[in-house]
Amino acid sequence: MKRQSKGFTVLELTIIVGIIGLIFSIVFGSTSSTKKKSSQMVEKGMALSMIKRVFKAIQQEMKQSEEIIIPKINDNSKYLLLKSKSQIPVLLGFDLKTGLFKTKNGTKTLLVKTSQQKFDLSYIRFIAKSKSQVELYLKVRMKKPDGALVEFFDVFNL
Repeated sequence: MKRQSKGFTVLELTIIVGIIGLIFSIVFGSTSSTKKKSSQMVEKGMALSMIKRVFKAIQQEMKQSEEIIIPKINDNSKYLLLKSKSQIPVLLGFDLKTGLFKTKNGTKTLLVKTSQQKFDLSYIRFIAKSKSQVELYLKVRMKKPDGALVEFFDVFNL
């Protein structure tokens, strides 16, 4: 006498549930790593945007100047002192708490605000190559414990 089986055995159902669970863990595991990489790319994009604003502000100040006073040629400094066309010295610097500033006639003006960002500007150096050319080195670190260090470099001419 043959027995007709209708339905699945417990073993077959267990195998199917295990396969479905494995597929879900692969799919959702890859999406969480994709989300993490996506957020890291957004943070790096924000850092790059801030650096571009810093570079643009420095470039505008350089265009309005005649000569680099500090740093001296082949020296480096955290500050850039320029002699403006009106003969009034302009000091450019970077305060880690607020951002890029300039001081002219004793008045401090914030050019690029960097506070409350997801990254820190950990290093800034101006290196004068001549009286009309300066190199700028910047290092930006993400504020997370495993924060990546991103380095930037540019050359500015009067």
